[in-house]
Amino acid sequence: SKYEENAKILQGSLSATTKDTTQNIKDAIADFTLQFMNSIDDATENAEKNENKLGDIHSASSSIPEIQEITTWQIVGRDALIAAIKDAIYRVKSSIIIVMPYVIPEILQIISEYAYQKKAVRFMLTSRFEMNTYGDIIRKMMGLGNIQFRQLSGAGEFFALTRDAEEVILGPATEKEGEMISVVSNQTAFSILYSQFIGPIFQANSRPIK
Repeated sequence: SKYEENAKILQGSLSATTKDTTQNIKDAIADFTLQFMNSIDDATENAEKNENKLGDIHSASSSIPEIQEITTWQIVGRDALIAAIKDAIYRVKSSIIIVMPYVIPEILQIISEYAYQKKAVRFMLTSRFEMNTYGDIIRKMMGLGNIQFRQLSGAGEFFALTRDAEEVILGPATEKEGEMISVVSNQTAFSILYSQFIGPIFQANSRPIK
């Protein structure tokens, strides 16, 4: 009958469509698999290249000599110098000598506070003191028993500090910030330089305040 014929035609069409769809899916899966495998191959190749490059970089870096710890550096400006002096005061263990061409009140205050807390630490401060201004302060600080003062015989030109024979700070007294370049060092050679040459010069050009 006509309906049976139409049903057979529809069935055949559906069957053909199903086969085509299945084949298309198989082809798509095959293409995807091929692309995926190619991607894996490319990734593996790139990884091998990168591994070789990393190996070359490691070999090159291994040939570079190790950089030694920096123990001497420069600081610029008055504020940086004062900060370095204050830091050295906070870290002193046994003794500290400070030379200032002029009095910096905040340094006096810190020394007074720290000397009161650390009775075993010895402080020596050399500067150009106006005794009318600082005489009473100096006498009170000397009353702590572990602070000595020295008066420069003339105008000072340098800042200097030595802490525990381990650290040295040297800097010029200049009004121009850009020219106020100080050296901070933990090198033994600088400590020897101070103790044998610089320190005795300041000692010879100053007298104790009693």
